Amino acid sequence: MTTILKRFEELLNSEAGEEKVHQFLYQNPHLLAPLGFGVKKIFSKPTFGSDFKADFALAGWGNYYCWTFVELEKPSDKLFTKEGLIAKPLNRAISQINSWWVWMYDHSQYASKEFYKLGGDYNAVIVIGRRGALSARDIRRLQQINATQLGGKLRIVTYDAIVENADSFRELRNRNLTEYQSVEE
Repeated sequence: MTTILKRFEELLNSEAGEEKVHQFLYQNPHLLAPLGFGVKKIFSKPTFGSDFKADFALAGWGNYYCWTFVELEKPSDKLFTKEGLIAKPLNRAISQINSWWVWMYDHSQYASKEFYKLGGDYNAVIVIGRRGALSARDIRRLQQINATQLGGKLRIVTYDAIVENADSFRELRNRNLTEYQSVEE
């Protein structure tokens, strides 16, 4: 495990808040690249007009533009209640992303200009909690939610997904990190 990943694991295990995690990912944007598709640029705290703000926007392109908007929640947040219901932090994040999609639909011309050729594909990822806090039943619930939420335009992952996928993107970090530098909006 690289020094960066060790530091990230320590941060996740320290009960760090969302902003501390955001700052770490801002300083190590290559860790976010696996959440998107063909990621070329990563933007920090992009806004949807003056109404909403995502934590990150991952811009990818190849044959078409693909935007992945990332919403971070706390690593210590629970995904489900003891009764198996969606816990408040996750429910709030899902509602927030739904509001983003409504905003983009209502402001499609502005959104297309703001997010370049938004006519491509766009989706969202919520990063919340840790896999170790999930029971086998919770993992099945999460798989079901991921299969059905917002027409497949939303994925919910734990912070462990970032750690696990980082090794597969090590060559990006070593080859050309400047291509993945965060850009303040």
